[in-house]
Amino acid sequence: MGSRRDRASTRRQDAEREGHDGGDGRSERVTDGVRRVLGRAPRDVAEFVRESAAAWA
Repeated sequence: MGSRRDRASTRRQDAEREGHDGGDGRSERVTDGVRRVLGRAPRDVAEFVRESAAAWA
C-alpha cells in the first residue's frame, strides 16, 4: 500500500487519463444532452432563480 501522496497522485493521473480535471469543470465537454432530453435549450442559474423565486417566498 503506497503513501497517501502516492494514492492521490495515482487518482489524479487516472482522472486526467479519463478526461476529468479533478472536479472544477474546466475541461468538461459541453454536450447537447439537455436539449435532447427536454427538447429545449438549457437555462442558466440566474434565469432559473428569476422564474422560481416566488416558490421560495
